Amino acid sequence: MQDNPYSAGNGMQEFGFSSAQLGQLRVAQIICGALASGVLFLLGIGLVMIEGDLNGNTELFVLLAAGIAVGAVLLHGVMASRFPSADQLREYRQAENPAEPLARFFVQRLITTLAVLEGAAVMNAVAIMVSRSWVSVIAVCCLVVMMLFRFPTAESLRNFTEVQLQQL
Repeated sequence: MQDNPYSAGNGMQEFGFSSAQLGQLRVAQIICGALASGVLFLLGIGLVMIEGDLNGNTELFVLLAAGIAVGAVLLHGVMASRFPSADQLREYRQAENPAEPLARFFVQRLITTLAVLEGAAVMNAVAIMVSRSWVSVIAVCCLVVMMLFRFPTAESLRNFTEVQLQQL
């Protein structure tokens, strides 16, 4: 398992993580997979429903869902740059081992930013079901790919921790 960058098992001691940090990494990996899986499930339902005829004029709903997707991508970037906050920085400066609270902040940032993307993806999955629009299919696929690119690894936790510790 040591060669697997997605493993949060005992082989990750070489990165210098405590068991609490590895536990946080496991939780983050599970949440990332669950959020992406939920959207993919709705995407599958939407693709099946596309085979039918359009049920009325739904272009406005599709445009709204696409706009929410664009807004979510922008918000996702802003939110990621805001973690940890000034209060959180004070907390880890006071900690005996600053890397411990940083693992928690890493997970909190991941959950928050993925939730924004997931919400927009679900909205577009509903737009697929209502309008059968390929614009929404493309939006869902792009959002899921973005979510999967954020999949937490030991390397991403280490990079986050190192950057935050440099700001002390």
